[in-house]
Amino acid sequence: MFATDRDLWILEPRLFDDIAFSAQARLINQPATVGAGSLALNFTGIDLTALGLVPGMVIALDGYGRFEITELTSATSLAVSRLRHAPDAASIPLPIAPGTPVSATVITFAPQIELAHRTLLATLGIEPGVVPDGPPEGAVYASQILNPEALARAEALIALHTIYSSASALLPAQSVHAERAAMYARRAADQRTRTRAHIDLDHDGITDLNRSPSTTRLRRA
Repeated sequence: MFATDRDLWILEPRLFDDIAFSAQARLINQPATVGAGSLALNFTGIDLTALGLVPGMVIALDGYGRFEITELTSATSLAVSRLRHAPDAASIPLPIAPGTPVSATVITFAPQIELAHRTLLATLGIEPGVVPDGPPEGAVYASQILNPEALARAEALIALHTIYSSASALLPAQSVHAERAAMYARRAADQRTRTRAHIDLDHDGITDLNRSPSTTRLRRA
């Protein structure tokens, strides 16, 4: 996937508060302790990697708000930061004293992002995953894309459209969630017109092919 929960959070700051029920995976709901420098959370008795936590996910600390996960430093600890302007920016310490016990919860919209990922790749005529042994002639795979970060915004907008469409399915057409679903459909369509995938066909790190998404209309489900 190109996008993360962090990308969705940036585009829709209230996402994890307003429709967290639509997230299909609650990965942890556990006590933790703030580590030295207020840039780490330490857990006991759980394997964070086995539970599926990865950088880019959003973690809620009861009473303090939401923060981004920047790194899994061990099976029982992870690095966190207040939201940064870019994924490669320096981490910002939590406004919490080291040693403080907190209640930590991680939910993810990864299933919806994966659906958006496959939708975006389909509009580009690209297969998901890595190049297999002996791929069909002419086939292009996601692992051959050189600029995945440039596709993250389109993928995030498609995911948000999916999320709000699901959340509004049983609501009136004029509901706030339905209006947001329609808005994200428009934004996703507009973003796709500016999206270009740079493809490396021979694994030399140089772009051999540029692809733009074909025209696809997103509609409220």
